[in-house]
Amino acid sequence: KPLSEEMVRENVEALLGDPNLTHEFVRWVMWESGGSPLNIRRVIDYLVFYKDDPRGRRIMRGWLERQGRYREVIVAALRRARLPEDLLYLAMIESSYDSTERSRVGASGLWQFTRPCGVQFLTITDEVDERSDPYFSTEAAARFLKENYAQLETWPLAITAYNHGRAGMVRAVREK
Repeated sequence: KPLSEEMVRENVEALLGDPNLTHEFVRWVMWESGGSPLNIRRVIDYLVFYKDDPRGRRIMRGWLERQGRYREVIVAALRRARLPEDLLYLAMIESSYDSTERSRVGASGLWQFTRPCGVQFLTITDEVDERSDPYFSTEAAARFLKENYAQLETWPLAITAYNHGRAGMVRAVREK
């Protein structure tokens, strides 16, 4: 049975040793972990690895260096769409800022659009695949995130829906 939001807060505070967690952060951990104590631990361990472990910091430093290639393009698109500039880091999580990245399930580009999702916002044919274009895919990601937020009304849910699907997240919120 999933933990309540208050119990998730207590678990996260204990693991991080920080009593000043934001409500949004706790809700994000709750959604990412499904409220499972084991999964909460995994989410926190992942965050701590990139913050405290020398290997994790080295990986993070590489990502942030590659970010420089796309930062202006992404931030400009987010500003035009009136979205939080911190969404810039979603591309880091999705592709490590590699516009040629392709996942084993066929997601592609800087923002890792799958074909079914990508065709809603981009041209994807045998001849043209705009998922690999950092400009087109960034504009598409901004539109997609804006739509997610309009329906789900919180950023943790909108970002989770980016990977897990908006319909499933809307259904989960309704059932709650």
